[in-house]
Amino acid sequence: MLAKNSSLLHYAYEDVIALSPRLDNEEEPLCLSMERLIRPKTAINVKNQWMYIVQAGKNFFQSIRIEACKEQDGKCRMIDNFAEGYVTMCKQKYIYRELSAISEGGEIVRDYFRLPASCCCHVQFQAIEEKARIRSIS
Repeated sequence: MLAKNSSLLHYAYEDVIALSPRLDNEEEPLCLSMERLIRPKTAINVKNQWMYIVQAGKNFFQSIRIEACKEQDGKCRMIDNFAEGYVTMCKQKYIYRELSAISEGGEIVRDYFRLPASCCCHVQFQAIEEKARIRSIS
């Protein structure tokens, strides 16, 4: 398909953001993550459908920089138990990126795909739930 329609080649790209920590040496992340460049072969689009992503060796590839949680749903570092009734949890955040993919009809189409973007610490107040649990035990 790429040979028949060379205009599709301008959609080939590689993220140029260097894979270096986003933090200064003096900062500590609350949630550990791993950054890397990937060339996905399949992905889920905005309609929650799996599609094949166009990757054609040296002639056409799509590289994406992702950041994935190392400990998804784990406790945040350094601030867990910072206040009574609060719990912390590391959550994966996603972003939609536009990529070339193969449609059900076998055509190359542009679509948006959900990819890991960052790992964030979430704080939730659970004192009421904890008191209810303690009362039910007593």
